[in-house]
Amino acid sequence: MRRVMIFLLLSGCADFTVRRAEGPDAPGIHFFLPKPYVLFWWERTVTVKSGVVIDTVVPKFEVFYLP
Repeated sequence: MRRVMIFLLLSGCADFTVRRAEGPDAPGIHFFLPKPYVLFWWERTVTVKSGVVIDTVVPKFEVFYLP
């Protein structure tokens, strides 16, 4: 079973290239400069110290770029 899985993983390899589009009618996928987006969420942690429950809520965020 392991050999079949490895064969399937390796046989699916493909080659691709990224190059500038020559115009709006050029074939391929057109993409634009990436823009920053912010993902914001609240993270809740509950800890117990000496029999006392401490419940904290901390804001978290992550900046990532999408085309």
